[in-house]
Amino acid sequence: MSQPVIATLHGWAMHHGLFEGLVERLPNVDWRGLDLPGHGLNRGQAWPRDQTKLLRELFDPLFECASEPVWLLGWSLGGLLAMQAMLEWPQRFRGLILISATPCFVTRHHWPDGVDKVLLKAMAMELADQPERVFNRFLALETHGSVVARGELDRLKALALRHGLPDHQALLAGLNHLAETDLVERLGEIARPALLLGGRRDRLVAWAALERLCQQLDNARLVNIAGAAHAPFLTAPDLVAAEIRRFIGDV
Repeated sequence: MSQPVIATLHGWAMHHGLFEGLVERLPNVDWRGLDLPGHGLNRGQAWPRDQTKLLRELFDPLFECASEPVWLLGWSLGGLLAMQAMLEWPQRFRGLILISATPCFVTRHHWPDGVDKVLLKAMAMELADQPERVFNRFLALETHGSVVARGELDRLKALALRHGLPDHQALLAGLNHLAETDLVERLGEIARPALLLGGRRDRLVAWAALERLCQQLDNARLVNIAGAAHAPFLTAPDLVAAEIRRFIGDV
């Protein structure tokens, strides 16, 4: 039997290297790390204005070298993009692995469990003059609440800065994507199996949002990673890897 292929999509201001702990713990997987435009190994690539072009630039290289459907793992912003890709090309994917991800990042009348849009607007305004401050504050938000917050923050920062700060235009575009994208009304179109992983201590994606997402997907499994905030794969990598292994095996 061939190895399962898992393509990864990282969160805002990060890169695919954030998942190295999972890669180490799941050696029998063919990992394909995707960096968003302006991030990681793609720092010199501009973020397209058109969302369809963005998805094409991300996934066309993957489709060219993947002869069979792959698993798609997305964290935070990457999870939102993963859902968009699944809606665009359902036949290309075996299923979704969504970590701290939501179909609508900001609060709306039909999605009450998002963050206040004011937070993203404030971050966008500060990016022009104080990008490092905004970056550090966001990292702190991602680890806040974790039972190992201090160590997790240090590790997250060290990993995130491996390629330097992402491109400024890409950071703004990523915030805008989080602020404007709303997939709630299309969740019923996702028929592939989905594993939802998150922590009750998350201050960016509420546990209630994951419960609501699980209820609106036809074939989803929700797993609470004890003690985790927004980055459960750093809090409890062994447990997250075990859940991914079990999910793929079951499917």
